[in-house]
Amino acid sequence: MPWPAAGGRTYVVRVIPVESTVALLVGLVVLLVLLALLAERLSVPTAVAFAIGGLALGLLRAWLPGIPSAPLPPNVVLIVLMPPILAAAAYNTSIGQLRANLISITSLAVGLVLVSAAVATGVAHWLMPALPLAALAALGAIVAPPDAAAATAIAGRLGISGRLVAILEGEGMLNDAAALILFEVAVSATVTGKTVSVPAAALEMLLAGAGGVLIGLAAGQLAAAAIRRIDDAVMETIVTVATPYAAYLIATQPGASGVLAVVTACLVLRPQAILTARPSSRMAATSVWAMLNFLSTGLAFLLLGLDLGRIVAHGVGADVLGVAMLVCVAVVVCRFVWVFATGFALIRTDPGAAADTAEVRAGRYPWRAFTVISWAGMRGPISLAAALAVPVVIASGAPFPGRDLIEVTTAVVIVVTLLVQGLTLPWLVRALGQSDPDAPARELATARAAAAAAALAAVDELGRIAGLSESSLVRVRGRLPWCMPSTTSAATAEMACMRDEDGVLRAAIEAERRTVLRLWDSGRIGVEAAQHLQRELDAAALHIGDVLDTVPLPLMSETTTWLAVARSRYEDPPAA
Repeated sequence: MPWPAAGGRTYVVRVIPVESTVALLVGLVVLLVLLALLAERLSVPTAVAFAIGGLALGLLRAWLPGIPSAPLPPNVVLIVLMPPILAAAAYNTSIGQLRANLISITSLAVGLVLVSAAVATGVAHWLMPALPLAALAALGAIVAPPDAAAATAIAGRLGISGRLVAILEGEGMLNDAAALILFEVAVSATVTGKTVSVPAAALEMLLAGAGGVLIGLAAGQLAAAAIRRIDDAVMETIVTVATPYAAYLIATQPGASGVLAVVTACLVLRPQAILTARPSSRMAATSVWAMLNFLSTGLAFLLLGLDLGRIVAHGVGADVLGVAMLVCVAVVVCRFVWVFATGFALIRTDPGAAADTAEVRAGRYPWRAFTVISWAGMRGPISLAAALAVPVVIASGAPFPGRDLIEVTTAVVIVVTLLVQGLTLPWLVRALGQSDPDAPARELATARAAAAAAALAAVDELGRIAGLSESSLVRVRGRLPWCMPSTTSAATAEMACMRDEDGVLRAAIEAERRTVLRLWDSGRIGVEAAQHLQRELDAAALHIGDVLDTVPLPLMSETTTWLAVARSRYEDPPAA
């Protein structure tokens, strides 16, 4: 049946009965859980298991044609799958590290993506000159952006330099914007048959990017204002989940970048989610986002696998596989050349922007760090979602030219990079001496010590403001996370002056939370350590009772005062 889409396009999709769709989705979710358990058992990135599962599912569908195809029409895929993946990347990004490494991140996220797309397009056009250049440009945009999730997961376990991890995370968050804007321009040109000049395409990309940022800023500010006025954990979680979807949908209507809208909105909302939200709300939202990111990433792999089964059932020519393999080699080589060339240029012009400052200061070329960045270019769910979003037909009613080639090439690039680069990256990191297994534990110890010092200072000052006795202060210090054993006897708890002591304790935990955030943004601890410590602080806050969940905001005069003092006076972490 015809399916209307933005821009006057119409897709033709096969309608699957609701019962079959629900059964298929439930089966895919069960398969995702099994694959995730297998990945944990084998100590491999989850994305690798998903890629293998998607490939196996595609082969199974080729042998058993009765299995239905992907239940989502192409124009719905990006809307459903993209926002959770982008939001998870934005929430896990350190703002301070993003600013500190902006030159390197921009070079990879914009420059390398555009060059990789051009190289992939050129290779495909050389091998398949009969296909429209615009359709091949869509292919280039799809395979250009790497996904940093698998690389950073490996980096967290191996203790790779925090700056390398920050660069990979920043690249993974921003490169999707450049690639998907280019993808939309190329798809639109293919569907309409219009010729788009390079200057016109560049202007369209700039306008789309600027519009996405503005819409994201507005959406983020509105969501933050709403959360400050909501007094219910469930409603706060709903707002944080709805914001990325709303930003994406609003941005795509006038042709702005939905990717940049989601990323910007979540970056604006991030401090609110970390510092102001109730612990119960934050823990609930974290669980919800983890689930949505898991489902979006996994379903992207399995849905493309189902579609590949259809293609394999009709036969895949050697020429298509040859194009796919050469494009894969081209984008991998292109990343090496770009990283080493631009890295050398950065060292010559701005040594502080290099990936490994220590080696640069010692007069050595940081080729080891550049090699790790070059090899950490695995493709992932964003490329999968874009491949699934390619229209089935163009405006004239003819099939979209090269759609099967696009899906096969995308699958080959993802599977090869995940299996080859993803599985060998740990070995490469160790062989190049870029691994420090003790770094995660050291980061936790550093952050706990700095946060405990800030909390103890807050207790001393805020206790005097509250008029607490020395015995009360001793009890508060004993209940602080990371300062002394956090458990107390029932008799001691009963003796405590709970109202005043709990108010000071919450303010001290607030000081600890801000210290952890500052350490994260300064690059002294990584995202995994920061999230681990945030969970410990949330558990401690819930242990003493979440006053924000039980007392109306206007009545919390004492606690509000102490929290305000903590926020204003304990902004910077103590020196290590």
